[in-house]
Amino acid sequence: MQFKKSLMLMLLVSSILVFIGLGFIYKYVFKNSVSLSELLAIRPYCSQASKLAIEQRRLDEPRNCAERHYNDGGKRIVFTEISYGEPQDCPAGCFFAQYSGIVVDGKVVDFPSLRKDILETEIHNRIAQVCDLKQSYKTSIIRSGMDYKWRIDLKSSDQECSLDGFVLVDVNENYDFSQLISNTSKIDCNDSEVAKRICLQNQSVRSGSCEGDERVKNVCLYYRADSERMVSVCDEINSDEELIDLCYYTVAVKLKDPNICKLRDLSYYYKHNCETETQYAN
Repeated sequence: MQFKKSLMLMLLVSSILVFIGLGFIYKYVFKNSVSLSELLAIRPYCSQASKLAIEQRRLDEPRNCAERHYNDGGKRIVFTEISYGEPQDCPAGCFFAQYSGIVVDGKVVDFPSLRKDILETEIHNRIAQVCDLKQSYKTSIIRSGMDYKWRIDLKSSDQECSLDGFVLVDVNENYDFSQLISNTSKIDCNDSEVAKRICLQNQSVRSGSCEGDERVKNVCLYYRADSERMVSVCDEINSDEELIDLCYYTVAVKLKDPNICKLRDLSYYYKHNCETETQYAN
C-alpha cells in the first residue's frame, strides 16, 4: 500500500512538471516567437572575427551573429552585429541586447550599425532640397584619419538633376554631405512651380513659411546657392538680410573657404560661426 502511494505521488509530481514545462515552452517559444535554440541558449555559429568581439566585449550568451565583409585599401574589415543576453520584454515579443563593431587586424572597434531607414531619410532630406531623386547607393567602411567611417556612394540622375559623390557617417552617426554633389540643370527660381516645390520641401529655413512669391523665390535661391555652392546666387535673394547672411555662411562652410566669410558684412552670429567653422580648412 505504501509503495502504491509513493508511485502515485511520483506520477502526480511528474505530471505537474510536464504541464509546467509545456506551459513554459508555449509562452516563450510559440507565443513570443523565441526559438527553442534561443530558449536553451545554444551558441550560434559565429566566425572567428565575431568570436573575437564576443570575447573582448564580454558578451554573455550570444544568440546570433550577422556579418558584412569590406575591403579598404587591401585591408579586410569585418563588420559584425551580435545579439546576446537574456530575452527581454517577452510578454510583448522577446528581443535581445545588440552589439555592433568592426574587426580589423585582430582588433575590435565599437562601430554603429547603419540603419537603412535612418540613412534613407537623411539622404532623402538632403536630396529633396533640390530635386526628387530615387537614389541607389552602396555602402563600405573606410579609414579616415585615425577613425573608421561608413561611406555611402550615390549616383543617380533624372532630367532635372544629377547626383554624384558620397556621404560619410562617423561613429557618432553624424552625416557629412560635403562630398555629395548635386548638379541641377533646370533649377529656375523664376519658375513659380519649381520655386514653390523647393520651398515647400524646405520651409523650415529660419522657421519661415512659403507664403508670398518673394519668400518662395528667396528660399529657392538659397537652396540653389547651397546645392551649386555659388555664393553669387546669394546676392539674388531680395529683402531678407538674415537669409542672405545664412546663405553666405552655408556656402562658405560647404566649400570650407574662410574668404567667403569676408565678402559680406555678416551679422555677428554668422560671422563668428563662419570664421570658426572654416578656420582650419586651409
